[in-house]
Amino acid sequence: MDDAPRHLEKIKTALDSRDSESLRRAAHALKGAAANFEADAVVSAARALEDAGRAGDLDEAKRIWPSVKIETERLIDTLQRVSALT
Repeated sequence: MDDAPRHLEKIKTALDSRDSESLRRAAHALKGAAANFEADAVVSAARALEDAGRAGDLDEAKRIWPSVKIETERLIDTLQRVSALT
């Protein structure tokens, strides 16, 4: 999950440039990384974003983006707190 901020930046860049294929790839990568931690909220949000990218529905992707960002930031925070305990 060290790469999560990079995935979020790629997603944001793809949204800003309206590049649905780059969006799909970045969301897919984030989904895979989150699945390693069984982070269902991130996986679900990233899957929805990936589907929107695949469909070329960038309006839907922009609607989904805030939840992807929030859920990913929650996961990062949780992992950092767990890591600090070990």
